[in-house]
Amino acid sequence: MDQTPAERMIRSLGSALPLILLEIPIAGASHEYGHFRAYNLAGMDNPRFLSSLDDQTEYFTDPGIAFRQIALQSFVPGEFLYASQSTEEFQKFKNDKKRQRYEAYYNAFITGDGLNQEQYNAEMVGLKTLRGKAHPLDAITFFVNSAGTVMYSMDGKSDDISLYIKDLGRAGVKTDKNQIRSTSQIPKLLSNSTVSFVVAWFDYWITGNDAVEPLALELGDFRINWPDFYSYLTLHGPTIKGVERISWRNYALHISYERSLSDGSQEAGLMLEGNVFRWLSASVEGIKNFDTGGTWAEAEIALRPLALFGEHEALRWLEVGAQGYYGNGDTFRREIVGSSLHFEEEGTSGVRWFAGVNIPF
Repeated sequence: MDQTPAERMIRSLGSALPLILLEIPIAGASHEYGHFRAYNLAGMDNPRFLSSLDDQTEYFTDPGIAFRQIALQSFVPGEFLYASQSTEEFQKFKNDKKRQRYEAYYNAFITGDGLNQEQYNAEMVGLKTLRGKAHPLDAITFFVNSAGTVMYSMDGKSDDISLYIKDLGRAGVKTDKNQIRSTSQIPKLLSNSTVSFVVAWFDYWITGNDAVEPLALELGDFRINWPDFYSYLTLHGPTIKGVERISWRNYALHISYERSLSDGSQEAGLMLEGNVFRWLSASVEGIKNFDTGGTWAEAEIALRPLALFGEHEALRWLEVGAQGYYGNGDTFRREIVGSSLHFEEEGTSGVRWFAGVNIPF
């Protein structure tokens, strides 16, 4: 039975509300695990959640605890948990003469990486949008994470942004709240994903079409997408990053450009991706920072094993694969996804394995 626009609006908002209530604590837990990643790169590997009411009370790093406590904050303001380390790990860090040479950098990296994790989550949803595979309800994940920096609560002293500004200043890089929460965020309003999700919701209410069509100029088999924009808190200050996608049939070229608002450092990248077969896709990416000379490279293969048995879209719900990476020197990208920082070791490399499930609804 066909629904009226009003009925579709009520249905979609009814679906969105519980997802928002779920997504906010998920993003919050992800934020704290971003801090844990940064602690680990700083050589501290005994993570704990501490209580805002009593910093002597330690909680184990159970994602369920993080989700529960952050969810309760929306209804019962009071105690909240934050990522930290055991006393022994902090002492070990202080006694490490090599790491103490870069103490300000490490602290800036740790305080910024929670919000960076949220921005990375948003960028992954944005990539899905540019590929034409997003659903209107993906907008909730995208906007909750993308707005994390703007919505983050500041007390001016001990919050992540204030500490990031202070620690980065001690390292010789100047930034301020306006750069972080205003200037670097404005381009997001013009992002392809931002506009496409808003248009998709109105289109669904009016016509019933639930597809998210990324903004693009079509020239025959070529599609030139309007770019997406993101922002990260790096050791060079807050950045603005633009990502452009140009596709031709089953292949696409991604062009990225990222610039620091503090010291003007610039970084650019190219990624080529495509479906080799219906059951196999691959991508390669190269990144260069023009100011530091640092480089970053990634190669990825993804296998959809069930698609070997037929062409139906439902057989593509399972995906497994591997990603290899190599970095040399200082790049923004290495800070966000790398396994070490450039001042610890010049080169870094590794392989990541992954599995994903995509359930159409």
